Amino acid sequence: MGLDSGHPERVTLFADGKATDLGGDLAGALELAKAERAWAWIEVLSPTDEQWHHLTSTLALNRLAVEDMREQEQRTKLDRYGQHAFMVLHPARYDDAAEEVSLGELDIYLGRDFLITRRSPTTPPPTEALERVKASPALATLGPRGAGYALLDDVVDGYQPVLDGLAEDIDQIDDSLFSRSEDDVAARIYKLSRQVGRFQRAVSPLETLLTTARKSLSGTDPLLLLGEGGTAAHGRSPEADSPGWAEAGPGAGPATAATPDPARPTDDAARGGEHRRRRALLEALLRDVQDHARRVDAHAAEMHSTLNNALSLAMTLASERATEVSLEQSVQAKKVSSWAAIFAVPTVLAGVWGMNFRFMPELEQAWGYPAAVATMTAACVGLYAAFKKRNWL
Repeated sequence: MGLDSGHPERVTLFADGKATDLGGDLAGALELAKAERAWAWIEVLSPTDEQWHHLTSTLALNRLAVEDMREQEQRTKLDRYGQHAFMVLHPARYDDAAEEVSLGELDIYLGRDFLITRRSPTTPPPTEALERVKASPALATLGPRGAGYALLDDVVDGYQPVLDGLAEDIDQIDDSLFSRSEDDVAARIYKLSRQVGRFQRAVSPLETLLTTARKSLSGTDPLLLLGEGGTAAHGRSPEADSPGWAEAGPGAGPATAATPDPARPTDDAARGGEHRRRRALLEALLRDVQDHARRVDAHAAEMHSTLNNALSLAMTLASERATEVSLEQSVQAKKVSSWAAIFAVPTVLAGVWGMNFRFMPELEQAWGYPAAVATMTAACVGLYAAFKKRNWL
C-alpha cells in the first residue's frame, strides 16, 4: 500500500546486512521483516488521514508521536514511548547571498523492526544516510538504531557548511566595522545574529538528546535505541501488538524479550557477547556524533557572542560618527556665523551713511569717505581677529 500517491514513499528492507528496495510496498516489507528477522526503513512525505491511520494501526505507533509527525514544526528532541522512540532533527543549509539559515525538519520514529522518517517539504530526502546504511553491513545489522545514528551523523555533518558560511560573513563584518563605506553594518550584524540564534536553537538540544541516547545503552535507562539482542530482536513486542498500547504513551510497560530465533545460537553467552559488541559500536558512534554536535554548538555560541560584541561596537562607532558629524556641523555653523558678522558691520555702516539726511556733516567733509572706509575696515579686521582667536575661523 503506497502512503501517498502524489509523493510515493520509499520502503527499504534490510536483512542480514543487505538492502532491498521495495518501492511503496509497506505490507510486503512488514511481512518480510517478520519472516526474515529483518527491518524496514519507511520514508513518508505527506500521507492522508487514512494513510496515517493505516500506519498507526499497522505498526502500533504512539498517537502522541504520530500527532507530532503530522503537525511537524517541533523542536529538536528525543521522546520515549515504551519500546518506541521519536526523534526530531533540523537539517540546515546556509544561503550566503541572503545571509539566511534555512532550517528543515526531519522526524524519525524508531521501532523494533522499522524506522519511519518524515521530512518537511523544504528538507531534502535522507538519501545519503540511506546509502550509507546500505553500504555498511555493520550499520545495517544494528537495525533501526544504526539508521538513526546515520541520520544524526548526516544532519550534524551538514551543520559544518552553515558554520563556514556564517564565519565568512562575520569576517566580512569585522573588516567593515571601521569602514565608513558600509552604513548599514549594524542592521547586517543584527540580522546575522538572529540567524545564528535560530541555528543555535536547532543545535543546542542535541547535547541532551545524545546524552539520553547514550544513557539508554548503559542499561540504566531502557530506551529502545538498542534492542535486546540487536537485529535478533527485530520483532514487534506483545505490548506493541496489544489493543490500546499506542495510547499508553511513556511507561506503557516493560520491554519484552524477543522470541528466540531458531537460526541463531541459543547460547546465552554468545548472544550476550554479540549484544555487547553492538552496544559498544553504537556507543562509540553516538559519542563521535555528540562530540561533533558539542563543537558545533560551542562554535555557534562563540559566533553569537562575537556578533553581540560587534553590534555593541557598531552602535558605539555609529554614535561616535554622529558626534563627529555634529561637531563638524557646529564648526561650519561657527564659520558661517563669523563671516556673517564680519560682513554685517560694513553693511550696517554703509546703510547708515547711505540714508542721505541733510544734516550729516561727515558727508560734506573731505575726510568723510576715508573715515567711513577706515572704520568699516577696522571693524572687520577686529572681528576677524576675535573670531580667529576663538578658533571660529
